Amino acid sequence: MTRRSGVLLAMLPPLAVASVAIASPSPSPSSTAAAAPTYVLTCDNGQTYDLTAAGDGSATISGLPAGTVCTATLPASKSTLSLPPVPAGGVAAGIFDGPYLQLSPSVGYPGFTTQAIGQGFPPNSTVTLTWNVAHDPTTVAQTDATGAFSSVVLVPAGDVAGRRSLHATSADAPVVRAKYLVQPRSFAPAGDSGQEFRQ
Repeated sequence: MTRRSGVLLAMLPPLAVASVAIASPSPSPSSTAAAAPTYVLTCDNGQTYDLTAAGDGSATISGLPAGTVCTATLPASKSTLSLPPVPAGGVAAGIFDGPYLQLSPSVGYPGFTTQAIGQGFPPNSTVTLTWNVAHDPTTVAQTDATGAFSSVVLVPAGDVAGRRSLHATSADAPVVRAKYLVQPRSFAPAGDSGQEFRQ
């Protein structure tokens, strides 16, 4: 420390900064691409960051102090990933290796459809998709050799406005959930997200 004119000056070293990188499982080339996932990064420096992934599912944040420990959460499936401490001048990286589910779009209207896109499930297995409202119908999807699937799911025509979750159930895998918001049909402008199901 250096003392000048009664003022105490602390000579501190430059802040060592580094990066955190997180990624979802690599999508199958044969599967329909999902919307880029959003991660929530919670760090022991008291900060929380919302990170939108790139097209390959990866996300990176820079400028964290070395030694910071973070946990990444994939809200769509409530999966979490603990990352190692950030090394000085380096990258603390991790990959979600569990199943997760996304809906595109995640907001829609009764009688419309949404696309359920899953990855990380057991390969060549059956996945049952069920809304959390008991009377709603189920949809059955088949995963490919990489454990990915894409399936169109109907939002029941008789449903009412409110928050829903779609549950994906498969043998040898935990139940995975994706959030969906049902809006009143009166709010549906022409050409809005999703497609209306017509028999």
